[in-house]
Amino acid sequence: MRDVQYPVLHTERLKLRPLEPEDREDVFRLFSNPEVTRFMDIEPLVSMEEADEIIALTRSSGCRYAIFDRNNEAFMGTCGFHCWVKDGERERAEMGYDLSPEYWGSGYMPEALEELMKVGFEVMKLDEIEAHVERDHPRSQKVLTRLGFREDHLRDGHLIVYRAGREVFSGRRTFRNAVSLRQSGNAEKSREIWLSLLADQPDHPLILYQTAWTHDVLGLEKDAVPYYEKAILLGLQDEELAGAMLGLGSTYRTLGRYEDAKALLKQAMVKFPERREFSVFYAMALYNLGEHTAAMETLLGQLAETSADSGIQAYRKAIAFYADKLDQV
Repeated sequence: MRDVQYPVLHTERLKLRPLEPEDREDVFRLFSNPEVTRFMDIEPLVSMEEADEIIALTRSSGCRYAIFDRNNEAFMGTCGFHCWVKDGERERAEMGYDLSPEYWGSGYMPEALEELMKVGFEVMKLDEIEAHVERDHPRSQKVLTRLGFREDHLRDGHLIVYRAGREVFSGRRTFRNAVSLRQSGNAEKSREIWLSLLADQPDHPLILYQTAWTHDVLGLEKDAVPYYEKAILLGLQDEELAGAMLGLGSTYRTLGRYEDAKALLKQAMVKFPERREFSVFYAMALYNLGEHTAAMETLLGQLAETSADSGIQAYRKAIAFYADKLDQV
């Protein structure tokens, strides 16, 4: 075992600390769940002693962090490094991670792995991080892609090997800086960084999306359009795709491209039915096209379904009933 002091990590929602023997019950509960071990090279645990063995192994051959909810200290999963080797002059380790099913789909793992990668590159001094993912595990593949990993090769006919070098970590730090600059009001400096990143990675969908967003903030809507369009075409994860479709739809409308706005926002409403904001922007496009009845119907429907105002809630049924009957007398 290498002499490395692994720090306790904190994110906005999570606390990560090195796995300890006292975590045996949580580890057993996690790895005895077949949903968790389905994509791993182990069978579901059947005894507490097996949990002890896992903890001992991870403490002797790498590092493994327990992931906790910062609010209630609930054990959520683990993440860490193993197979730490020196390949020529380059230090490399494999990253593994797992999360209890009740926490899936909420962005916890990318949040945890962002900090874990910092440990890998800054504490362990790795030059490269690998991750091996089953071909039929798209959720995990999306996590790695979001973190900047790229597919390298297929192993044993079913494992996709992903890799990220130190330059990816450095690039993500630059990425976060550009976002922070825009959020703090320095959008022009943010724009310079995005354009610089695009010069090196012209087909990176997330950078394209952020570049479009920043142009929008600066009032450069016409310049934002091709970045939005290319980002959507190349493929974004759901959260970013929703943001890009809303941004582009709104920008189309601002530029007077009302039919384009209507078509795109309607497509987004179908793809993301739970996201109410698309209906509101869609109603704006309908208004601009002179489809006033349809615009009012859409807005009244959203108002009746989403408002928490007690007065509106008292007449919710009436509002919903009359939403598509405004011209009836």
